[in-house]
Amino acid sequence: MRSLVLSALAVVAMSGCNSGMPRLWRIAIDSTPLSNITDSGCYVDKQLPTNRQLVNEVNFRDESEWVIWDGDTGTDGKTKQYLDIGTKQIRLAEAPVIDVSALIEGNATDKEFTGQRNEVRQSLTARANESRQTQITIKWNDYGMSPTGTVRLDARFACAAGADPCPARPPADGANCAAQLNFVGRRIDTTATTIYGNTGK
Repeated sequence: MRSLVLSALAVVAMSGCNSGMPRLWRIAIDSTPLSNITDSGCYVDKQLPTNRQLVNEVNFRDESEWVIWDGDTGTDGKTKQYLDIGTKQIRLAEAPVIDVSALIEGNATDKEFTGQRNEVRQSLTARANESRQTQITIKWNDYGMSPTGTVRLDARFACAAGADPCPARPPADGANCAAQLNFVGRRIDTTATTIYGNTGK
């Protein structure tokens, strides 16, 4: 669990020029597109499963707490920033799981944070190499009291022949898929000490 304490002094800084102090937002994410993915390419057989459960949700939002703080200035002259969205595992149909378990680095100019993971391992059924590449990009429109933005998700699978050719059928997470979610936030300001513990909620 990543945690920090935002004291009354931090609140003063947050309400002014920030001075690099952590800033905390309550975030509502529209994740309804994930509950009913209709792109056949997101499935191993390249067709929508006949036995899948269809879920149609309206106006439900996932809730989370996100925190950003400033780092040093990079070689490009931009101030580095670090975004903590907690620990999350996001599945896009039958594509590899997008696993977020660390901070995501970005910068104050672009207000964009991109984390990418590429895992290569041998197939369980053949001596071929499987690659699972996942990426999450969070783009803020602003850092105000009621910011908006997007969460872009991308998960891809590939197989490269080794001593054996690739299996004819990909594994259960062997599809490629992408999605974009929208979010809105509310910056948390308080006059008392705020204890922040990001457990992935």
